[in-house]
Amino acid sequence: MVKTVFTLIWLFFLIDKFGRRNLLLVGAIGGAVCMLILGGYLASPLVDTSSASQVAKPLTSGGIAAVFFFYLWTAFYTPSWNGTPWVINAEMYPQNVRSLGQAMAAASNWFWNFIIVF
Repeated sequence: MVKTVFTLIWLFFLIDKFGRRNLLLVGAIGGAVCMLILGGYLASPLVDTSSASQVAKPLTSGGIAAVFFFYLWTAFYTPSWNGTPWVINAEMYPQNVRSLGQAMAAASNWFWNFIIVF
């Protein structure tokens, strides 16, 4: 739901009014802060991340904050790094090689996604 709402906001309001570069900068900084907080929480010695401790326990206040920062990261990522690079890619090539350029960018994206997941 969060991604859908922020995608519509990005599509109708942000992409042409806020600018591509500004969207990427705000998304990178906001997403980095959210991930830094999540990483700090998970690295805390007070957090028990063993699988046995996660059975049927209610969320603590730290767990609720972690979920919040994950959703906040999604709110930063969706209107910035989710679609903006594809818009930039579609605009940067001359008309006569645009299809080839976009195909190469998509192939590169899927290749590196595969490498990272593998």
